[in-house]
Amino acid sequence: MRPVRCEMCRRRESVGAPVSYPGDLDAPHSWSYTVDTARTLIAAAGHEESWGRAWHVPSTSDLPVRELAHRLAESAQAPAPRLAHMFLRELEEIGRTDSVMAEFPEMLYLYDRPNVLDASSTVDVLGVAATPLDDVLAEMAAAARTVQTS
Repeated sequence: MRPVRCEMCRRRESVGAPVSYPGDLDAPHSWSYTVDTARTLIAAAGHEESWGRAWHVPSTSDLPVRELAHRLAESAQAPAPRLAHMFLRELEEIGRTDSVMAEFPEMLYLYDRPNVLDASSTVDVLGVAATPLDDVLAEMAAAARTVQTS
């Protein structure tokens, strides 16, 4: 099985192949859109009250991986994904040849239980709001179609 992080941009021949995720597929999790992350950084850099504290990026979604993957598949008009839990031994095996994944087991606590962030102060003070999930999914689905046709 391939890790989820790579599967979203695979070519058409891999659609329907099982993918694994190294965490609880049904735990709520905050997901941030890259553009919202950049907007938050820019807003924090230019705001007097931003120094000396951490700012959470507003979350596009707090959906569990399973539900989010199904929503993305629907948006891309693709078959429902076949998801499975990736076990620690699988992560360790991948980590032998992938230096980024080698560090992942230490961070599993972020993925094996609910992990929902409160970004209300970012919204209130910096004026940054999350991009709607449907917009992000539409963009991802369009990008996947571009990859599939290239």
